Amino acid sequence: MNNGEFVDNFEIKLLNGLTFDLYNSLKRGPVVINFIMGTWCPFCTNHLKKIRTWQETINRNVTMLIISSEPPENLRHWLNKNPMTYLFASDENAEIINSFGVKHLLIDIASPATFLIDVDTQIKMAFKGIRTRKTRAQMLETICTTADCGDTEVTLERIL
Repeated sequence: MNNGEFVDNFEIKLLNGLTFDLYNSLKRGPVVINFIMGTWCPFCTNHLKKIRTWQETINRNVTMLIISSEPPENLRHWLNKNPMTYLFASDENAEIINSFGVKHLLIDIASPATFLIDVDTQIKMAFKGIRTRKTRAQMLETICTTADCGDTEVTLERIL
C-alpha cells in the first residue's frame, strides 16, 4: 500500500486479549501502524525504543499499533522488559502484513514499515524500510500535522 490509497477494514487480536478494529479506532482519530520484523531484530527494537518517547505527545491524538508475525509470547516477553502503552498484535499468518504489501520476500515476516492512516481511511504516509533519526523526524512531523499534536517544532525538538 502507498500514500493516497484507502485501507480496507481489518481486525486483529491484541496481546492484551482485546480485538483491534481499524474503522472503530479511526473514529477516535488517525492510526499509525508500525510493522516490525520481530523483537529479535535490533533495528526494529531500536525503532520501538525511540518512538516510546512519542507516547506522551501522540497518544491523546493517535492510536499506535505495532504488528509483528512473531508469536505473541515472544512479544509479551519483550514488552515485559520494555513497557510501552502502544497496542501490540501478532499476525502469525501474515494476513495483514500481506494486505499492506510489506511481507519479506523470503520468509513470512514483515519488512519494516510505518503507515499513517487518517480518519477517512486514506494513507497519509507510507514509509518502508529501516527507520533512522531523520526518517523518524519526518514521520513524526507528518503524524503531528495530521493529528494536530500542537506546535510541531517544539514537539520534534522535545522528543527526538
